[in-house]
Amino acid sequence: MIRNISLVISIITLAVLATCSRETKFGSGLPVVEIFTEDGAKIASKVNYINMTFSLTDPKNPKNDIVDKPGLIRGRGNNTWICWRARKKSYRIRLSEETPLLGLERATDWVLLAQHRDETLLYNAIPFELGRRFGFAFAHSVNFVDVYLNGEYQGNYLFTEQNQVGTGRVDIDRAEGWFAEIDQYFDSDPKFRTGSYDLPIAIKWPRPKNRRNIDNSAYDAVKSDLNALAAALACPNFPENGYRDLIDIDVLAAYLIINEIAANTDLSYPRSVFLYRDKDAPIRMGPLWDFDSGYGWHYRNWRESGFNDHFNFPDKRPPMHDFFKRFYEDPVFTAKLREKWNEMYDEIASMTEYIDEMAKKLERSADRNFEHWWYKTHAPFTDTRPAQPNDYRDAIKRLKNWYKARVFFLNRIFNEDEISPPDWQGAF
Repeated sequence: MIRNISLVISIITLAVLATCSRETKFGSGLPVVEIFTEDGAKIASKVNYINMTFSLTDPKNPKNDIVDKPGLIRGRGNNTWICWRARKKSYRIRLSEETPLLGLERATDWVLLAQHRDETLLYNAIPFELGRRFGFAFAHSVNFVDVYLNGEYQGNYLFTEQNQVGTGRVDIDRAEGWFAEIDQYFDSDPKFRTGSYDLPIAIKWPRPKNRRNIDNSAYDAVKSDLNALAAALACPNFPENGYRDLIDIDVLAAYLIINEIAANTDLSYPRSVFLYRDKDAPIRMGPLWDFDSGYGWHYRNWRESGFNDHFNFPDKRPPMHDFFKRFYEDPVFTAKLREKWNEMYDEIASMTEYIDEMAKKLERSADRNFEHWWYKTHAPFTDTRPAQPNDYRDAIKRLKNWYKARVFFLNRIFNEDEISPPDWQGAF
């Protein structure tokens, strides 16, 4: 009898623990991604993949559930991968077969963005949503998930598409189109530098045999197109030299406006700048990508005059590389900037409502994420870094205030008689 009672108590205890565990795992209401690497191996490289199984559980839409899908995983990122302060890492996932995760276009390759610098979790979501509103041919989807790796909680991640050619991504003619990245790190083959402006270009498409050889004739078109554009901008008779036939200035205007809204410093290096060309079309900018150096993040250590808040300097314009600044010398292009800004102003200003909407969805997940990571990530630097927000709600409040001030400031800039290029050297 006593033995039976003990057995019943044990069963009840296990059931309660299982229920509590499930409530913790799915308590945010967000989809949960669970990854198990083979033999529990550590993800130690952003180059070499290791085997894994991938599961996704969506408590609000079981049709999205995926169970134990085999695949590969590796790290991703540049500074965020190698910096020991960034303990929360981003990952690149490659499934064994094309899969339509979270209702998106089926594909094998996906990305989990850690966003370790971002106390709002919205640095990337805002430009991605703006890209959708501006009508970019491809704008990254915004899907927040809670991630577990080998059974251990990893935090809140932005799950989105890999930057690559494909249906529902950079959807170009596979035979005659190309896709490339202007990348300061210049560490990915095949790569080359343009004759003018010395732009570091990594070619993402095409992908022929012997693809690492930059002298492969398959790359002639992308090298020719980007060298021609850079040369046209450097030409003394710019802008009336036909350069506008080489690049879609309507898309370029939208691209630069969104980067200006986020105060993205990556255009100064430049890095994480994607562009592509489809068959019988001009060069187009996009997709929008990598905004973790925006929103005043690079101004954190600028301690003069008591400025010690992350979200300061909404009225500063981080400098752009000379390649991008050159476009501002074309009155036709600056007129397009003004036209695009005013056309989209209402959508831009209303993004504060989007911030509120996303923050409400993320609140429970964000609280747990920062309880897990915040002090591990930032505590050793509290003596040199500015004060952090009190909590997630405070971070969102600061972001909204910064965003409103930013839009007010840029509205004046883009409606001036002469729009000057950004060039604030005090940022760094």
